Amino acid sequence: MSPGPWRLIAIMIGAALLALGSIGCTAPTDPVIDVDPAAARADQPVAIRVTGLRAGGEVRLAVRSTDADRLTWESSATYTADRDGIVDPAGQAPTAGTYTDLDPMGLLWSLQPVPASTEPVRYAWPAGPATFTITATVDGRPGVTRDVTRTLYSGGRERQTLELDRDGFIGSYRPAAESAERRPAVLLIGGAEGGLRTTVVGDALAERGLATLSVAYFGLPGLPDTLTEIPLETFEPALRWLRRQPGVDPDRIWTMGVSRGSEPAQLLAVQHPDLVHGVLATVPSGIVVCGFPDCDRSAWTLGSKPLPYAPPGNPEPAEQAAIIPVGRIAGPVLAVCGGADRLWPSCRHAESIMGRLDRAGHTEHRLWSYPEAGHGLGGLLPYTPAVPSDDSRGTSPAANQRAEAEVWPQVIDYLLRH
Repeated sequence: MSPGPWRLIAIMIGAALLALGSIGCTAPTDPVIDVDPAAARADQPVAIRVTGLRAGGEVRLAVRSTDADRLTWESSATYTADRDGIVDPAGQAPTAGTYTDLDPMGLLWSLQPVPASTEPVRYAWPAGPATFTITATVDGRPGVTRDVTRTLYSGGRERQTLELDRDGFIGSYRPAAESAERRPAVLLIGGAEGGLRTTVVGDALAERGLATLSVAYFGLPGLPDTLTEIPLETFEPALRWLRRQPGVDPDRIWTMGVSRGSEPAQLLAVQHPDLVHGVLATVPSGIVVCGFPDCDRSAWTLGSKPLPYAPPGNPEPAEQAAIIPVGRIAGPVLAVCGGADRLWPSCRHAESIMGRLDRAGHTEHRLWSYPEAGHGLGGLLPYTPAVPSDDSRGTSPAANQRAEAEVWPQVIDYLLRH
C-alpha cells in the first residue's frame, strides 16, 4: 500500500481520538452569568450559573449592592468549574468565601456591609427594585458582570402612617395589591427592641397578598419608654382599624407576634375572639414574662391591673397564673421556633403551647421547629442580608437562613388559605 492511504488512516484515527477526548470536556468560550429569574421578589430564590469556563478553572463570584441607607454590601465565593466548564452554586459548595455550605442563595444572604460592622445591621430595602451586581473573576482575571434586581414591595400602594393623636395608636400599614375578593390581614407585633421595626416583614407579607399593620407599643414618643406594664388595650384600636380597611376580610385577622410580641399576639386572641381569627407566634413565649429591663414588674396589664408574670426561662413556671391560656383561643394557632435559641428556649415554649392546645381539644394548630436555628428566625423573611446579634444566631451563619427559606412560603400559604 502506498504511503498516501496510510497517512489518511492516521489522520482519521487522530481525529477520532480527539473527538472521543472532547466528550464531557467543553472547550472554554466567553463566560456567561445566567440568573433565573433576573428580576425577583426579595423573598424569592433565584438560580445563578456561570457557563463557558475552562474545566477545572478557578472562578470567584462576587456580589455587590448599595442599600437605601447608602451602605455598600458585598459577598463572594470561590468555586472550581466542573468538567463541562460550569459553576452552579445549587450543586457546588464554594471552597472559600462569605459562606461555605452548599446553598444556591448563599451569595445573596451572606452579603456583608463594607466596611465591616460589629453592630447588628440589616440591609435597608429601597422603595423600588434593589440592584445586585454579580461579577465573575476567572483564573484571577476580571471577567463578566450581570445586574439582577430584587424587590421587597411592588404593589404600588403607599405606606400609611398611623398616629397616636389621630388614630389612637402608632403604626405603619402596607396594603396588599388589589384583589377581586377580600383577603386575610395581619397585625404585626415586634419584640423587646421597641419602636416600629417590623415594616420590612410587613412589606414582604403585603407583597404576598396579606395587608399588614405593624404596630408600636413602647419606645416612641407618647408610648411607654420600656416594656413594662403595657396595656393590652393598646392594640384594640389597631385591630378595629385593620378590620375596616378596603380589601381586608374582617373575619380573618391574624395577630403575628415576634419574640416578646408573641405574648400580646396570644393574649389578644384569648381576650378578643371576635377580633382575632388566628395567631402566628414566632420564637415565642408561652407565658406572660416579666417586664424589660425591670423584671420586678409585669410586662402587660389588662383593665389597669398587671397580669401575673414569671421569668422567661421556664415554660412551666411555679407561677401557674402566668401561663397564657391558649386553650381558649378559638381559631388556628401557628408557632415557629429555633432549637438553638440563645435568648430563651423558644422551642420548649412552643412545644408547651402545642401541648396545652392538644389538652384543650383544639384541633387547628401547627408547630414548625428548627433545631439549628436561633432567635433571629423570628422575622421569618429569608434571603435578607444582615449582621445578626450574637444572641440571635443559630448553630451556624446559614442555620437561620435555611429555616427561613423553608418555613416562609409554608406560613404564607397557610395564612392565605385560612
